[in-house]
Amino acid sequence: GINAEYMGIIKMILIGAAIGLLVLLILAYLYWDKISSFFGASSYRQFTKSELSEYDGEKNPKIYLACNGYVFDVTKSQSYRPGSSYHLFAGKDASVALAKMSFDPVDVESSDTSKLTEAEVQTMKQWFKSFSDQYKYPIVGVLNESAKDTQQSVSYTHLTLPTIRLQQIPVVA
Repeated sequence: GINAEYMGIIKMILIGAAIGLLVLLILAYLYWDKISSFFGASSYRQFTKSELSEYDGEKNPKIYLACNGYVFDVTKSQSYRPGSSYHLFAGKDASVALAKMSFDPVDVESSDTSKLTEAEVQTMKQWFKSFSDQYKYPIVGVLNESAKDTQQSVSYTHLTLPTIRLQQIPVVA
């Protein structure tokens, strides 16, 4: 048969593998948001225009604006604070105004992107890219007029947060 020395080595390998797996599961649980976003999974809060309007730097210290359907947190920028040049976009769906490069209140209040020219759509997409890539503003939600509940979120993939119950993982002694 297998002698005791080999059994001891096999037991140590199995204990090491179990500990390694446990550490991997704990890290996956703790960093799931980073892991899932790396693979393109995300779940965003859905905002109505009314809810978005609360994040204008006056009613709420946070400043959000929407572009191309996504809600960005622009709080870190001086430009969107009350009294600043772009504050009129704070708490608004700025898609149309940004697409048209317009400060006209009619464009700032409009969310109808269906009438934009192809060039204006491309300009809006450039603003979106600048917000997400250049300025690194975090996306905190999506604009959805049909959202009923403020905590409602939409998932863009089928990945779900793993449920780990540490007390159920057997400890090898």
